[in-house]
Amino acid sequence: AGGFLVKSTSLLAPANATPGNLGIILSANGNIGLLTVKRGHVPQAVGINLGIARFFEFEHANNADLNLTAQLRYFDALLNGNTVFGLGFWRQDSAFWFNPPLSGLDVATNTATVNNINLLTRMTLGAEVPKVAAKVLLEGPYSTVNGSMNDGLRSGNLVPTKSPYQAPSYNFGSGAATESVNPFVFTTTTNDAIVDWVFVALRDASTGNTIISARSALMQRDGDIVDLDGKSALSFPGIVPGNNYYLSFRHRNHLGIRTLNTATFTANATALDFTTSNSLVIGGANALAQMSDGKFALFSGDFNADGQIQVGGDLNGLIPTLGQSGYLSGDVDLNGQVQNNEVQAILTPNLGRGAQYTY
Repeated sequence: AGGFLVKSTSLLAPANATPGNLGIILSANGNIGLLTVKRGHVPQAVGINLGIARFFEFEHANNADLNLTAQLRYFDALLNGNTVFGLGFWRQDSAFWFNPPLSGLDVATNTATVNNINLLTRMTLGAEVPKVAAKVLLEGPYSTVNGSMNDGLRSGNLVPTKSPYQAPSYNFGSGAATESVNPFVFTTTTNDAIVDWVFVALRDASTGNTIISARSALMQRDGDIVDLDGKSALSFPGIVPGNNYYLSFRHRNHLGIRTLNTATFTANATALDFTTSNSLVIGGANALAQMSDGKFALFSGDFNADGQIQVGGDLNGLIPTLGQSGYLSGDVDLNGQVQNNEVQAILTPNLGRGAQYTY
């Protein structure tokens, strides 16, 4: 009825540690230090159903870069209407639940395993939901020399921890975007470093005009669209796997794109690469800019995020912000500054362009 079983212990680079025999097994390369494990029994509101009647919370000395493996044990009597073969791993971060991929599910030993966890946060098991492993590039920050986007906003500590897509024009009256992340996800410095937030939507299979499910996500330097841990395929809580949808992507100062055809979205992460061809999107060459190295990217310069790049709403709106620094719509190359050279080289050539679908 809301109580916990609790065990505190010290874990230094643990290998298959079983604190209090509470049903979780932990291994990590890093030192967790003093750890308190709390096991609760109220099913959590995850995905399309409630989770199983068991979840774990943690209080710890160190909670960064753990490279941790967790094995969650369950009894069949705890499934709470979930099916064994449909179980997935769920983690809550900043009050938002998401569904990273399981590394293994052993129904003989009633054990679910997940690898490569950097942060210990609330965990449980529940029904798997559809996932998307998409790759998208942004014209503004993309470098044909490096073959990746710059992460100047991240390195300048300018990327907000809360989603910027809070306006009704993104959420269609459903309220402000609630997604937020642990600042730790912005510490990665490789090609997996975070560039910015993006807005992703599943749209109805008949016309593609109705939003079925939408959420904010993160974009890495190599174009991978990832979940709130900064690395997992993007999950869509509340959606049943196996249905067909159009998929759309928007960025706060680039023109959005929508798939030309529907795709089936499953728990195995539907893979879609929009960087190697414009044939997957409605509008083709009018929807994606072809870079000099042959890659494709979203057109940059939509200062007011209305789906059109125009003198009145975009160029004239940006000009007064020249010379300013920060997380700004006028920073079309996402380096943290609004500069005249990016206006001339990026926005101006794109004047007159528009998104090829209805936002």
